[in-house]
Amino acid sequence: FCCLFVVIGNVSINAIYRFASDQTGYSNEFLKIGQETEIMESRTERIADYYVKNEWGRADSTSFDGLSNGSMIWQVPTLLSHYSVMDSGISEFWSKTEGLGQRFSFAIDSTDQRTMINTLLSVRYTIEKEGHEKYVPFGYSPIGVTDNGYTIYENDYYLPMGYTYDSYITYDALSSMDGLQMQETLLQSIALDNPPFNHDVQKGILEFNTDPIYYKITNMENIRWNSNNMLEVQKDKATLTLSYSIPENTEGYLRFSGLDINGSGVSNFNLNVKSQDVSKSALVSSLDYNWYYGRKNYLFNLGYSTEKRTECTITFPKKGVYHLDNIEVFSVPMNSYINHIEQLREEPMENIEFAENRISGTI
Repeated sequence: FCCLFVVIGNVSINAIYRFASDQTGYSNEFLKIGQETEIMESRTERIADYYVKNEWGRADSTSFDGLSNGSMIWQVPTLLSHYSVMDSGISEFWSKTEGLGQRFSFAIDSTDQRTMINTLLSVRYTIEKEGHEKYVPFGYSPIGVTDNGYTIYENDYYLPMGYTYDSYITYDALSSMDGLQMQETLLQSIALDNPPFNHDVQKGILEFNTDPIYYKITNMENIRWNSNNMLEVQKDKATLTLSYSIPENTEGYLRFSGLDINGSGVSNFNLNVKSQDVSKSALVSSLDYNWYYGRKNYLFNLGYSTEKRTECTITFPKKGVYHLDNIEVFSVPMNSYINHIEQLREEPMENIEFAENRISGTI
């Protein structure tokens, strides 16, 4: 009888805390009948449907949110994926390029609108709402406006799903590269496990055009960063401001290397960066987070601009003592990007067909 009383009491208490409207209110999470269809029909992926069905190409947007596999439902090719048995090569690519679009090892949201990576992944369209023009990568032209105010942009330097290289590098050569070096490398040479048997294919001679930008820390409100690379965030939402001069007509980047919050007692937080009209965030986590995968480098795309950029503000939302090796600022000019894309376009794959786990075509 005592055990029965305990079980009934436990079930009752859990039911109250789970379902009562003044507690967790689980029932409030359910939608009214018909509302789910309205939500699905209004998703940004749905907007892309017309364009990708007429001229194939992946779509991207800063408004792809809330439903990681929404594009699968509409069969619209995007970069979104939330799949616990994802191929390890996909996860490794996102980790190595250090982009913000990877929340954890099997959840991909975007490339952070990085011009080079988007094009290498055959992104043809980007869809942005009014006020988000600063998020559009370099080389995209507006081709239409939807009834609900979204602008469709097409990539002038779009690459099809298959394209060809005339040189190679090995994966070993990639191991020492950061995310910016890797994106420039993949514009020039294909990465292979081993050198090809065909000796007519040359090993790539790489050129890097990314420029480091000098900066000053002009404000450290409630933050201390000492010579042992320990970062003491003394208050929630503490800020750090950098002043620099990123040239016009370039893509700007902010890179955090060796950011480690293990041992801080903090499970995770969203590191926020605001630069002019662009705001970005990255999920930073520790071993206390269920989906931690060891990441310590974060590359923020500050966007392409025809104007000079002079400042950004970094916000740490949770106080704690963390490890941070370095913060770097870079600018990436687009001249060499255009030349490399033209070379990759010379012998594209044609007659492309898609099947289950298979892409085929002719070159």
